[in-house]
Amino acid sequence: VFEMVRFSGRLQQVFMNFKTLCKFVPRREIKLFFCNSMKAKDTNIRQALIDKFGIPGTKKNPGFLYGVKSDIWAALAIAVYGSTKQ
Repeated sequence: VFEMVRFSGRLQQVFMNFKTLCKFVPRREIKLFFCNSMKAKDTNIRQALIDKFGIPGTKKNPGFLYGVKSDIWAALAIAVYGSTKQ
């Protein structure tokens, strides 16, 4: 937890040095953006991303999301949110 807090502060500092906007997005905003519900879980957000980009697929027949797993789903959700909110 402390390493993450330290890292996020350093990242914000880098953005400020380049005079670039850095916004922290609360988890509730991501939930509401993808699922329109505060009761949404990670699996619901994952399903919303699959609905948007298609199924991950298999090794023989990879889809756009093939290889996305664990924390990469969360990073993808934030990237999609950020790209549509600008």
